[in-house]
Amino acid sequence: MRINLIIIYFLLSIQVIGQNNPMELYNTGNSNFKSGNFEKAVENYTQLMKIVDEKSVQKTCHINRGLSYDRLQKYDLAIADFTEAIKLDSIDMASFIDRGLSKMHAGYLEKAKVDFNYVVYKNNNNGMMEGSLYWLARILDGGEDPRFIARRLLRMALEDVGLADPQAQSICLHAWQSFERLGRPEGELALAQAALYLALAPKSNASYKGFANSLEMVKKTGSEPPPKHILNAPTELMRDQGYGENYEYDHDSADGFSGQNYFPENIDRFTAYQPVERGFERELKKRISYFNNLREKRKSV
Repeated sequence: MRINLIIIYFLLSIQVIGQNNPMELYNTGNSNFKSGNFEKAVENYTQLMKIVDEKSVQKTCHINRGLSYDRLQKYDLAIADFTEAIKLDSIDMASFIDRGLSKMHAGYLEKAKVDFNYVVYKNNNNGMMEGSLYWLARILDGGEDPRFIARRLLRMALEDVGLADPQAQSICLHAWQSFERLGRPEGELALAQAALYLALAPKSNASYKGFANSLEMVKKTGSEPPPKHILNAPTELMRDQGYGENYEYDHDSADGFSGQNYFPENIDRFTAYQPVERGFERELKKRISYFNNLREKRKSV
């Protein structure tokens, strides 16, 4: 049960409204929850929401009533309350976890994973190492399958860290393998280390966007054939049609780079991948510039 000190201070500053004292309702609700009187706790928080409109009070009541509904196995009502709390404060990751747990208890496993994944993603992608460890612990303690978490960590290494730190993929893959060998609870430490690494790694989704750009180009242009000069010509007919003609072997070039076009003849060369100025992608950006300069030199010869 989460108790917000700001809310308590606010409630203490409110005068008695009619017969209902907000502070008394709040404390009674908390007391009923702790003693297992969840039906009474629901009544207390519902009554409090009717007499106090302040946003932070409404949010806290939705959370506490949602937790009460979850204990009563009224999972859809709990999910609805946590959703309202998220609408009031989308930064509070705890509400996403609470909603995910209620979804999981209700058997909505795929929907629960969406909430869990969002929390891990937000913390790891924002460099919040303490948050990453805390929410990883909450998710594991809530009963989520560690293999699903390992899969999402590996996906984040590919999509959100990318080539800014190519080692992130290996770290997450090894963490997954370590968990498979050690099991619980020892293997959970490997997942924690992977989460820490991702949180502190430089971030780039340039490769993800580059692949998406290429997929979009494929959908627009269809199944264009490759240029003939890069195709083998095992038969005389294929040689007569120009297959393999004027192919340049890169290692025969002075710089080990021929600069030839490998796109289909009806598609102009386009830039799909644009690395960022972070991590290892700074080096890749230099390499791209180097090869572009060589290509321009080849054209001018």
